[in-house]
Amino acid sequence: MQYASASPSFAALSLSLNVKNFASLPIEDKFHYKNNVVPRPVLRRFPDETHRPVLVFVDSPATSVSFPSVERGAFLRRRGRRSFRFCAVRADEPSDSGVVWEPIYRGVEYARLSVETPVLNKWQVVKIDLQARGVEFVATGRNKDYAPEKRETWRQTTADFLDENKLAVAVNANFYNPFNAETIRTQGDSNLLGFGASDGVLVSKPEPGRPAFVVYKDKTAAICDLDPNISDDEVKKIQAGVAGSQVVLKDGVVPEIANKDRHPRTAVGISADGRYVFLLIVDGRQPKHSVGATLTEVGETLQYFGASVGLNLDGGGSTTLVCRGLDGLSQILNSPANSGVPRNLRNNANSIGVRAANLSPSVRERFERKMRRAAEKAQEEAQKAAEKAEKEAKAAAEKAEKEAKAAAEEAEEAK
Repeated sequence: MQYASASPSFAALSLSLNVKNFASLPIEDKFHYKNNVVPRPVLRRFPDETHRPVLVFVDSPATSVSFPSVERGAFLRRRGRRSFRFCAVRADEPSDSGVVWEPIYRGVEYARLSVETPVLNKWQVVKIDLQARGVEFVATGRNKDYAPEKRETWRQTTADFLDENKLAVAVNANFYNPFNAETIRTQGDSNLLGFGASDGVLVSKPEPGRPAFVVYKDKTAAICDLDPNISDDEVKKIQAGVAGSQVVLKDGVVPEIANKDRHPRTAVGISADGRYVFLLIVDGRQPKHSVGATLTEVGETLQYFGASVGLNLDGGGSTTLVCRGLDGLSQILNSPANSGVPRNLRNNANSIGVRAANLSPSVRERFERKMRRAAEKAQEEAQKAAEKAEKEAKAAAEKAEKEAKAAAEEAEEAK
């Protein structure tokens, strides 16, 4: 596959400075921090979480020398001027892999990719820093009328799950039953296929052949096979747990996968150092927007974003990625294709998401504007595709009618 990154945006980084340009800066462009002079290539001002003025140091690609004595959130004093809070970012600079990460919550970053070969696909991923302050994973808990293998969870959309738990981001999770035309469009009792746990409470027992993604209360995560007879003591260590169908990435290598079907997909990955979790989705079943991916491509894309191990979750019309908007309510980031209808949310048996603190209003507003434009564009593309399909169907029907009429006339003449 060939990857083309989405339009670049700001990504949070520690401050780096080009020391060669240090001495050449005029005195009015030097700032002071703990009696050290700090140069600035570019000055920007916007409110941070405390609504105080912020200094943003924007790096250039050529800089490589770090300046670790300045801490994020520290105050810098400009000679003869007021103090500013420090925040360092680098503008329009991708990571080593070429991915441009955009901070959307504290400890949570977002990226998009458009893939044009072998087919058109739109990928979205959220990267969560398990060590970030305030980050907490949440999975769907037990049904109020809980009964194992009968009434384990209550079906709801991933957007409802996010709103109910006041989360930052969320995706759908397990395969489930009963699964039919009625259950996908209504709320109700459901059973998870494979493991499920929420805040130290078992929701569904592990099943052989259904690997689990687990986030422990000690801020570690794993993709693994769990014992079907998992003990209560082991479950109590788990903050959130869900299950998928198969591992698509292991030790940084994509295994051989026979299934080559293309569908919308949801997946989860973990970085090699265990610090970052990746929630990945790709839209599908919308030829003019996104066709859908194979399981091999899911593993390759998780690897591209920085994961070392990855697990495929429930996909198809269930695939959903939502985030919390500035109004506190859910915002759909992808274009779900439930029952073949774009942006139609399915009622899923469970979901998994993250609580995280907001960044500055200006950062969130910029992200939401971008998402609104993307959603409007996707809706416009879907409408154009539907209109084109309708015209083609009408033209085909007219052609068939003419051919039938011509055949009837020839038959009449033959008599």
